[in-house]
Amino acid sequence: MTKQQFSKAPSIIFKVSIAVCGFWILSQLVNVYRFAVVGALFEILWLPMFALLYALPVVSFIFLIRDKFRFRSLYLYSFLINLITLLFITLGN
Repeated sequence: MTKQQFSKAPSIIFKVSIAVCGFWILSQLVNVYRFAVVGALFEILWLPMFALLYALPVVSFIFLIRDKFRFRSLYLYSFLINLITLLFITLGN
């Protein structure tokens, strides 16, 4: 990765973490099959979001280690968001 690409990585991972969190929370709180279009969109997106749900904490933690566990790192907040989302999905029902 170049220096410029590496500086964009924390914000990209953080935004994707928020999107995955939002997707799973909304899918738990809203009846996605009420409207056909929303149900079809959910069916298309659930597998990539499921993969990201388990891949993002690993990626965030690896980059957090490389970033030397700084508290101002977006990787830390991405990791926490992913961990909370996993707990919400696992313990929610």
